[in-house]
Amino acid sequence: MRPLALLCLLLVVAIPATAQVPGSPLSFGIQGDLTNVNVGGGSMTAIQISTGGIAGIGGNVQDLFGIGYGGGIHVDLNAGLLSLRLQGDYITLSPDNTKLQNTIAAIVNNAAFASRFSVSGGKINIYSATLNAKLTILPLPFFQPYVTGGVGLASLSTTEATIALDGNPVYKLQPIQSQTKTAVNAGAGVDLKFGGVTLYGEVRLNFVFTDPKTTAQIPVAIVGLTF
Repeated sequence: MRPLALLCLLLVVAIPATAQVPGSPLSFGIQGDLTNVNVGGGSMTAIQISTGGIAGIGGNVQDLFGIGYGGGIHVDLNAGLLSLRLQGDYITLSPDNTKLQNTIAAIVNNAAFASRFSVSGGKINIYSATLNAKLTILPLPFFQPYVTGGVGLASLSTTEATIALDGNPVYKLQPIQSQTKTAVNAGAGVDLKFGGVTLYGEVRLNFVFTDPKTTAQIPVAIVGLTF
């Protein structure tokens, strides 16, 4: 499945929501995402360094990555305390030089040598579409905490990463193969209602059943507006 196709369905559903009539059960919103991602791409194989300094540096692919960020849109079908949310998101993340150097330093016990390494490329894009149930557990007029959970699809695409020593490429790897897989999530949040606009904050645990290992987003912090 093409990554953008996951969001096209959401956009089609969202069109009537942007032109609501009084009393409509549909609402439309936007959100921003920040998340820590454990990429399920397996392990790095040995890095062979032609200068002869070290031959055989390994590690976990997930240790290369920093924080992912992005955003998306959502459409809510409101039915009192229980509502349904169809949500589309885009997350991007890239390898982090500091994480790479820390991984190598722990293996070779030489921080100075590890600092000579750098990584470029290896960017991962995650497109997702999920359908969540949302249950309000304290329906106060202004402050409404809730729990949520659901299932969807996530499409991951990536570019090849290059690890360099003193600027000279010594190793290439594909952090994870491009793939579209089922995703599940669970979390909690709070709605702050200001008339016809709702500001919300939410924390989720999200798992994408990628090969060869599950990719985990722990946690996903979301801040959004619903109109």
